Amino acid sequence: MKKKSIVIPFPSPAPASDIQYTFGYSAPSAMHLVGSFPLKTVSKSRDGWSVDVAVEMPEELFQEKDHMNYRYFYKRAYYLAVLASAIQDKKSGMSTTKIEFSTLNGDQRKPILVLSPSGGRIHFF
Repeated sequence: MKKKSIVIPFPSPAPASDIQYTFGYSAPSAMHLVGSFPLKTVSKSRDGWSVDVAVEMPEELFQEKDHMNYRYFYKRAYYLAVLASAIQDKKSGMSTTKIEFSTLNGDQRKPILVLSPSGGRIHFF
């Protein structure tokens, strides 16, 4: 990810350098269209269409104590950064898409990935 200049959007405080757990990635266990688009209630804005996609992280990426000390939030941020890296990869066909991180309702513990292809926006939660 360093080659692609993607910075992991860790919430503050960032994880310590001597953590006793690992970060990992495997393909999402599920992806779902959520929000107004699948309900057919979406309205077009100045920026175009907005489609929200929920990505479910696989269960094997989590450990028993991930509810402690922001570990879940760190793993979520890492997972989104790996997704951003994969999307930015030229093999994905979306290499010209603008990719940026934002937060869900301003909560820094819940980063989201915002893709802005020509003609609309896609949010990954």
